[in-house]
Amino acid sequence: MLDAEREREGRPIAKDRTDRLFEACRRLEEELDVEHASHAAYDAWRARGVAADGSRRMAPGMVKPHEPVLVPSGLINTSDHDSRPMRTHGYKPLQGYNAQLAVNDRQVVIAAELTCDSPDFGHLEPMVRAAQRELRGVDLGDPRVVVADAGYWHQRQIETVVSDGIQVLIAPDSSLRRGARPGWTGGLYDFMRRVLATPDGHDLYRRRQATIEPVFGQLKFNRQIRRFQRRGRAACRSEWRLIAATHNLLKLHRHQIDAIPA
Repeated sequence: MLDAEREREGRPIAKDRTDRLFEACRRLEEELDVEHASHAAYDAWRARGVAADGSRRMAPGMVKPHEPVLVPSGLINTSDHDSRPMRTHGYKPLQGYNAQLAVNDRQVVIAAELTCDSPDFGHLEPMVRAAQRELRGVDLGDPRVVVADAGYWHQRQIETVVSDGIQVLIAPDSSLRRGARPGWTGGLYDFMRRVLATPDGHDLYRRRQATIEPVFGQLKFNRQIRRFQRRGRAACRSEWRLIAATHNLLKLHRHQIDAIPA
């Protein structure tokens, strides 16, 4: 994918506005090339007349033709090409990044990642893997339980994490909804609801509010860290990880002060 390739490249954002405009044009042309390549591949597949799974031949009229685009259809922020509009329920869209944290039961940050996707959907497994890498790097085992809010619900990723022997607790329904989501019944949905209704499941899930939520509150309100000072995904990721490291240092400092006998 083009986004993954750009993430690997990690190009810095130019300081000069003219250079940023040229880079924005280059990216739009790059995206147009991808659109044209996708269109050509689609037309070739349609001409073959074979179903996607190869099970049967298709009549020419069964699949509609695709009109090629003549100009880039996307939008790019000229101040930070990597950033995207982040949409959060109840708030206006904000240009930036989705900053993710994984913490332990003592509010110590285990992993810090940055994504360009506004919803948390799809980030459960990447954050678990990031936490596993960090824990194994200091000779610690995998987490036994992973707790996340409803936005992280992703059935395939839940099943993948569980297959590693890690218990996952995620509410299928957000706190703003009364009752089950339409269509979100049966199977894993109802199983998770039954687990969260047990005393142990309920107590474990409630601890999420006392672990991750206070960390974001500490960063945003007590330390007044509300925006990144750098541009570009790679630079902002480094800044985010530095912020997480200073949070851990402050936790350690306060712990040592509390441990000093009076």
